[in-house]
Amino acid sequence: MELYLMRHGNALPTGDRIKTDSDRPLSPEGREGVRAMAAQLSKAGVHPARVLSSPLLRAVETANLILSCAPPGVVVEAKPALAPGTGVQKVWRLLRESPEAESVLIVGHEPDLGHMFRVLLADVVPEDLDFFPPAMICGFSVTDLAFPSASYLWVKRP
Repeated sequence: MELYLMRHGNALPTGDRIKTDSDRPLSPEGREGVRAMAAQLSKAGVHPARVLSSPLLRAVETANLILSCAPPGVVVEAKPALAPGTGVQKVWRLLRESPEAESVLIVGHEPDLGHMFRVLLADVVPEDLDFFPPAMICGFSVTDLAFPSASYLWVKRP
């Protein structure tokens, strides 16, 4: 299975119209960054069979924009288990729901994604990767869903 971890795009701050963190939509720049990532994925031949997202608005919007590189019929699955504060064990449970999926893209939040990255790679992190900026995607190869472990494939930045 190929696993792609993606941080949501840049979002608007809370304020007068946006009352809670969970209601923060993508900014116009955030939308453009995510569209650019979808184009990069398509060009690289990445077509996720499942797209899982945190239920927060900015993550769901990101996931819906990234669907342009997914095969027809793939829909965004908003999963409460991917809300901020998630952990690699929760992610692995979600992956085990459909072990037949050849590729899964997960849209989430920092610092959760950075932590997952370090757990999957047993803290052997490439020098140029110290955190997940908005709209960044990391690709992994997962050979065993019995325990959280993966091989690092690549990173793509908007």
